[in-house]
Amino acid sequence: MALKDAEPDLISHLITNTPDNASGRELLYGESRLIISAGSETTSTALTFIFMQLATHPSYMRAIRKEHRENSAEYHCQRPLPLLDAVIHESMRLWPSVFFGAQRITPPEGLTINNHFIPGNMIIHMPPFTINRDARNFADPDSFIPERWTERPELVLNKSAYNPFSTGPYNCAGKGLAMMELRSVVGRVVNEFDVILPEGFVAETYWEGIKDHFTAGPPKQLVQFVRVKE
Repeated sequence: MALKDAEPDLISHLITNTPDNASGRELLYGESRLIISAGSETTSTALTFIFMQLATHPSYMRAIRKEHRENSAEYHCQRPLPLLDAVIHESMRLWPSVFFGAQRITPPEGLTINNHFIPGNMIIHMPPFTINRDARNFADPDSFIPERWTERPELVLNKSAYNPFSTGPYNCAGKGLAMMELRSVVGRVVNEFDVILPEGFVAETYWEGIKDHFTAGPPKQLVQFVRVKE
């Protein structure tokens, strides 16, 4: 707020449109805490789940490494790579960083969704975790199948059901940056390291240990990052 002629960014927009009084400042402090959490915790959680999926499905880890090296000369994380993006999408489909859906309010006159009338001024939300595991939207919904986003599109029965960043005018403002971060970190780490799980690791126990608080909370798990020799 003290900066003069600062470059426009998200917080400057909020400052401009928030009353300059005690209640306005409290609102800005709350929004700032939310933005910091939303821009770091969610990406951290998504990366954790992606690396755990790769560790339990090492064939995809090797395939991403091959894809990354074949495209390393001209690749930039703003541009998708088919398999890398498929693994990211499939991991976020199964384990989104936020399980509950963003809230919306129905219009005063109400609305009808799939022949169900919802009265006006009601709070509704669509939880991604539940929708993404609905067999009406995805075939074999509980299985990790990145190919559903590439050469097996028939496994995606309702593409609009996949909304890890929400949708519409209130969708995630950091979606583009988040995808750049995920591509960059996953691609560069897998290019140099194998993610190795300890002896006795039980995948079912790990996934069942995830908790839902403001963001999805993965259980603690030690892994090794072993440098690839070739």
